[in-house]
Amino acid sequence: MIDPEQFRHSIGLSDIAIERVVFEEGNVLKIYVTSTKKGCHCHCCGAWIEDFFALGEEISLRH
Repeated sequence: MIDPEQFRHSIGLSDIAIERVVFEEGNVLKIYVTSTKKGCHCHCCGAWIEDFFALGEEISLRH
């Protein structure tokens, strides 16, 4: 079994925490992650923000 830290670096993603990994039928691998960043830039004005209203909707990315 691969160490989560090694896996995170091997797929080239930083600032994430791996929550869980699920193997499904048809050779489907789902990796659930959350951001570890303490803030982001506002998509409207570009200002750095650290307060948030809510978490975004879960999305699926195909790679």
